[in-house]
Amino acid sequence: MHLDLARALFNPSDKPLLYTLNARLQDAAPAKSILPVTGAGFCGYVLDGDSVVLFGRVFDSVYRATVAWVARPYMRDAALAFPLADPRDSASKVDAVVAVSPAEFAAVRYRFSWVSPERNGVVMSWVSVRRP
Repeated sequence: MHLDLARALFNPSDKPLLYTLNARLQDAAPAKSILPVTGAGFCGYVLDGDSVVLFGRVFDSVYRATVAWVARPYMRDAALAFPLADPRDSASKVDAVVAVSPAEFAAVRYRFSWVSPERNGVVMSWVSVRRP
């Protein structure tokens, strides 16, 4: 199930919270504090077991495109910033995501190179979410 989380996820103090709603769009459980993943094109998918995979960005001296797995029962939230082949390149957000199966995704991001315009382009990553 695809979620549009960009507006519903954050409270006014910018502390990220994950809300669980019932069919009447009422609170079904208390809000959970999660990792601070944000950004334009920010989206998420509900996985089996009611955990959520989020695609967006995190700030770590620069913005980095990131995938996070949150609200996992009995496990801590986990996040992975997508690697860059050259640290002088930038891919600061996930621009689009498509679910190719219930736990596999294709994530697209735009790469900008400070070194050479010829290096600018689109980067696609395959993401599989598996329980340890």
